[in-house]
Amino acid sequence: MKLFGAVLVAVAALVAVAAFSVAAPAASVNGQAISRQSLDADLDAVATSPGYQCYLDAQLELGGQGADGLFPPDGAGPATGTATPPTIATTFVRYWLSNMAEDDLVSQALAARHLTVSAADLTDGRLSLIDQITGVLGEFEDETGSSCGTSSTQLLHSLPAAFVNQQVRSEADRDVLAAHEAGYTLALGSLERYYAAHRAEFDTECISYVGFASESDAASARTFVEAGTPITKTGTLTQIGCGIEVAITSLPSSVTTAAVGKISTPVSEGTGAKYALLVVTSRKATAFTKARTTVEQTVLDAGSSRADALLEAAARRATVTADPRYGRVEPGSVVLLAPASPKAAFVLNPAADLPPAQESAEASTKSEKSGGSASG
Repeated sequence: MKLFGAVLVAVAALVAVAAFSVAAPAASVNGQAISRQSLDADLDAVATSPGYQCYLDAQLELGGQGADGLFPPDGAGPATGTATPPTIATTFVRYWLSNMAEDDLVSQALAARHLTVSAADLTDGRLSLIDQITGVLGEFEDETGSSCGTSSTQLLHSLPAAFVNQQVRSEADRDVLAAHEAGYTLALGSLERYYAAHRAEFDTECISYVGFASESDAASARTFVEAGTPITKTGTLTQIGCGIEVAITSLPSSVTTAAVGKISTPVSEGTGAKYALLVVTSRKATAFTKARTTVEQTVLDAGSSRADALLEAAARRATVTADPRYGRVEPGSVVLLAPASPKAAFVLNPAADLPPAQESAEASTKSEKSGGSASG
């Protein structure tokens, strides 16, 4: 009996050691763990890719979120590119771990709706990711004049394959969820059904314009045209180009949906100094094979706002935990905030946690209470 008891004690000790050696997850979403190993792998991939950092920075800036303190993600200690592994700033760790938690929320939403991501969806997800990176880099350069000095293809080649595959999977997950919320899937037959139900939106049309120096000149010319004067008699008719109607987002819908030959109201060119009259000069049906990419994007756009609302609601209900070293969870979300300051009783110099102005004010108050005075 004593030997049996000793064996039990030994087994219990081994179990305790084994449990202690298993690293706690970095975070969890509804019980689904995000391992520290996967977080560290992602952080290392981003930290060693200046191109991807630039892309993330551009994406946040264009989205109006700001990226102060995130880039470069280097923390104190060795810098990226050195022989010693670099440290990562806590602000970036919180940002990235929040993204990983949101990705888990998306995968859980798919599972709850019994939606699967096919090999074709992953192929589309890779193309979608490439298009997104290309668009962000181009728009960022147009708006700021700054270039990331890389293409989407070069950028993805600079990253570990496992990391890229995970980003592709995240993109595919979101696309499948958005399509579902629009009432469709990304399968060929489903896209063909959407095309058939909205065929006119995918007509290819050509648009031309006549430019004028002022809004009043454009309005006068429009009056003449409506009275029967050919638009070519009011100025030089210049073709802007041809494209699928629903994809022409640079012009007002009142122009793109107008009947062929109908003159638009004066449209500002954006400078405030020039105006134009626009006219659809031709419109013809577009074969599905040529419109497929646009059809798919239109389906995704149709379901994106519903998918976003679904995820926001899911985040409010979710049970989210995080390793305290990374931060604390903002209630009703998957976002991580900075760790809470320790209680003053456990800090040798509590004033070190205060902003300089508040620290100065408290020091002044203590001086007054003790009867002390400052001398010049």
